[in-house]
Parts: sequence; structure tokens; C-alpha cells
Amino acid sequence: MRLAAKIRNAMIKKVRDFLWRTRVIIKLLPFLPLALGIRLIRPFVLVRFCEIFASRLGHLAGTVDVYVCQRDADPGRARIKEVIYWFDTPCNRQLANMWERSQPVSALARHIDMANRLLPGHEAHSVPFHGGNDRSGALNNAPQKVFFTAAERARGEARIAEIAPAATNRIACVFNRDSEYLNRTGQGTDYSYHNYRDSRIADYRPMIESLLDDGYTVFRMGEHVAERLEIDNPRYIEFTDFYDDFMDVYLFNRCDLQVGAASGIVCLGRAFRKPTAMVNSAPLFTTSHYRTHEMELFIPKLYWLKSESRYLKTSEVRALNAGFLDRSAQFEDLGIELHDNLPEDILSISKEVQGLAEGSLRFTDDDISLQQAFWALALPHEDCREFFQISPSFVRKYPFLVE
Repeated sequence: MRLAAKIRNAMIKKVRDFLWRTRVIIKLLPFLPLALGIRLIRPFVLVRFCEIFASRLGHLAGTVDVYVCQRDADPGRARIKEVIYWFDTPCNRQLANMWERSQPVSALARHIDMANRLLPGHEAHSVPFHGGNDRSGALNNAPQKVFFTAAERARGEARIAEIAPAATNRIACVFNRDSEYLNRTGQGTDYSYHNYRDSRIADYRPMIESLLDDGYTVFRMGEHVAERLEIDNPRYIEFTDFYDDFMDVYLFNRCDLQVGAASGIVCLGRAFRKPTAMVNSAPLFTTSHYRTHEMELFIPKLYWLKSESRYLKTSEVRALNAGFLDRSAQFEDLGIELHDNLPEDILSISKEVQGLAEGSLRFTDDDISLQQAFWALALPHEDCREFFQISPSFVRKYPFLVE
């Protein structure tokens, strides 16, 4: 009986898959002539499609930015025409609009690309998905690619005056990562495997209070947040109370500094080339993807080996193949806890990036040697000069990061 049930279920699945594929093919039939057409003109111009998973901010802001910079920096693409399309609904309509008016973005391209994938040789017409990885360094010192219009800037300034009547000219955007956004928008998907990346906004308080003392207006960013941070200062704003897509992007364009966790939202400030202090970064090695300029630093979560009650050296993290783990359960299986950055460490890196931005801090040869020593241990076979750099003061406090 069980064997018969298995056979029946397998046959039902095959029939359903066949019917689904048939419906897809019928739906794409009108676009097959266009897919064939781009093959006919390939000797003269190569048409390629770039698929972007736009429902996550890290892709809509970061991946598109990296892709455009790599494309513009590659002289070999002179005879290549590339068209972007959103695979799913953009998570921020304002940012999508800005890309659409500055880049070749087409909804039609998605259907042509899907029809193209029904034909042999379709790989030649697809831009390989890179997930925002820029180890080539194309993004480093590249100019920003998205801009607000004059009318939008006026709208944004008027809105700031409404939200924060006491606002000063200096603005900082700060944010932690928690599970609230995905819990609300994930349509029932269990994203708890990302929980190792979370941190508490309370640990950011000393840094925020320091920025307020320095005359900044501080916006705590995020559409949905698990915990509020109450600070009695008219220049501290919980933006979740005023959230809209437009201001979410405009504030990162307008800010002078961003301090926040390694998550998709950090890509917004980086798209506008803002000085960046990225904290609570995990996994340890994936911050190597790219940097936009030298006014960017990161500090990672620390790997605590529970069985020996000590922190792992970077060389040990690499030996355990733990530097790229991206699931909470994987760390648990190895007996590793990720420890959040201490409030004083978040304050320290904020001060460092402020100093870099204001010109009051310059890295010494020893600072640069420490940064290079970290990446030489983490990724010994790669040229890490273009990578996102670790805070030298953080390495001095935790020397096992260069052991």
C-alpha cells in the first residue's frame, strides 16, 4: 500500500510539473520571436539581461550598484547592451524609480529572458548573478549612480523639517539588525536561520548620545523594529514612526554618517558613498565583498568557542571553515557563539569614521599593516587591498584577530 501511494504521489507530482511547465511555455510563446531576434543580431551587438532580486534592500541597493559600476568599468562591454529587470516586487519603490530613470530597466525584459532560457545557448544572453560581490574593486572610488531631482531634494528637506523641527545640518543614520522586518514581510517564511546576525539597539546608545553631543541629528532607521530606543532629545528620531519609501532613501542621501549593522540597509548609505561604520558584522569573512571609498570601516562579531570558554583566532576560524557560515544552526553545530560588539566598541568605530570623514584621522603604516594582516589570515590567497577594512583600534583591543 505504501509503495502504491508513493508511486501515485510521484505520478501526480510529475503531471503537475508538466502542466505548470506547459502553462509557462504557452505564456512565453509571444516572446520567443524576440528571444530569437537577439540571437540574430548577436554578431553585431550582444544583448544581455540582468536579473535582480529586488524584494531585498541589499540587492536593490547594493547588487545593482556593484553591477552598474562593474559594467561601466569594463571596456570590453562596448558592444554589449544590457537590460535590468526586477525578478520580484521592489522593496522600496523610490529607489526602484531612481534606478529606472538612470539605467535601462524594463519589465518586458523579464519575459524575453524567460523565453530566452527555453532555448539552447541562453547563457550568452544572461549577466551572471554575483550577489553584490565586487572583489575586482570596481566600486572603490566609483561615483554614485543614483540621484535625487531638485524637486525631490526640496521635498525631502521639507519633510525633515516636519519630522525633526530641531534638526541640525549634520545628520547621522543609525540602525541595528533584528528579525522584525523579515517576520512581518516574509510571507510566512522562517528566516530564523539569520538570527545570528541580530543585535540590540540598546548597545548603540552611547554612540548615539555621543553623536547628539557632537551636534548631529540622529535618525534611527528601519521600517519595522523589534525594540524602540527612548532618548530624551528632540534631535533623536525613531524613523519607524514616520516611515515611507521616499524618506527612507532620502535620509541616507542626506546624512553625513551612517553607523549600523551588516545588513541590507547599510547598502543605502553606501550607494550615496557615505562614511560608514559597519558593526556586528557576521559571518566574519563576508565583509570582504567590496568597499566604496576609504571612509568605511567594519568590526565583526567575535567567535566564542563554548567548550574552551575563549575566543577563536582568525586562523582558527578559517581552519574550521567557519568564516563563511551563514546559518545559526551551523554555528551551534560547531559549538560557537557569536558575541555582539560592546557599546564602547561601537562608539569607538563611530569616532574613527568621523575622524576619517573630517580629516582629523589618518591611518598610520601600522594601522594598514594590521588591516592587511587580518585579511592575510582570513583569505590568504586573495589580494585584499580593495576589501572593506577592519578597524585598527578594534584589532589592537582584540589581537587574536591577527593570530
